[in-house]
Amino acid sequence: MKMFQSTGLWKMLPLLLATAVSVSLKGQVSQAKTTITYKEKIVTHFEISPTALPSIPNVDKARLKTETEERNVSTSIDRNNDVTTNIVVTRQPTNEAWIRPVSRILIDKNGATLFDSKNAVITSMPNTSEQSTDYQNLKNQGAGSDFKSAVQFRQPTATDVTNLQKSGFNAQIMQDGVLRMVKNQTEILYNNAAKQVTFNQYGDDGKLLTQRIQSYQTINGDEILVSKVEKTTEQTTNGICYTKVVTTLTTNYQRLDAAPR
Repeated sequence: MKMFQSTGLWKMLPLLLATAVSVSLKGQVSQAKTTITYKEKIVTHFEISPTALPSIPNVDKARLKTETEERNVSTSIDRNNDVTTNIVVTRQPTNEAWIRPVSRILIDKNGATLFDSKNAVITSMPNTSEQSTDYQNLKNQGAGSDFKSAVQFRQPTATDVTNLQKSGFNAQIMQDGVLRMVKNQTEILYNNAAKQVTFNQYGDDGKLLTQRIQSYQTINGDEILVSKVEKTTEQTTNGICYTKVVTTLTTNYQRLDAAPR
């Protein structure tokens, strides 16, 4: 299950860089050597057997409803190769009255800071040692001439496959050309023709517990993560199984370089 869990917001950046409209970052965007912006729409819905609906408690029915959140995202790398991401929530999901909505998230070399609608800090989360390592890896990517490498779809090379095999994965080329990698209850499918990667996690009984499908598209010369669908099997308070589906769509991808590539 760990492969489906984020170790922190910096872990999200390879995905964030692929999925909203430029927001001014004081003193940073103007000095940026590369800025990537895009719009992100996140829709959460639930798949439940119609025959099970009458048996679901009202407390569960109240929360099992479709929600939509929209964001503008801007990620910049400056001339020191420091990376800053600014996420502005333009459409809030429905929250309980007591919840203080997050209107903006700032992620930089120090960690993540959440702001409310008045730009007051809700909370700050310094990077853990692992997150600091993730950030440094991202910064090293930006030190090269092609910052887009963080978001590209890339069919695994022979070396990649060998390294995965050394870590316990079994590799198989399917009839449709899809590369299938399996280790215990984890399955990864690389579809080069469709530019799609699927991650499946199964339980001990062989039933699918979690699935993530990432689809890429070439936009302005960059291969961008335009769609991510995450499905998770969950249960109501009285034990009825349902599937939570979170779909993230990316539009309006733009990239601005200080100098031509």
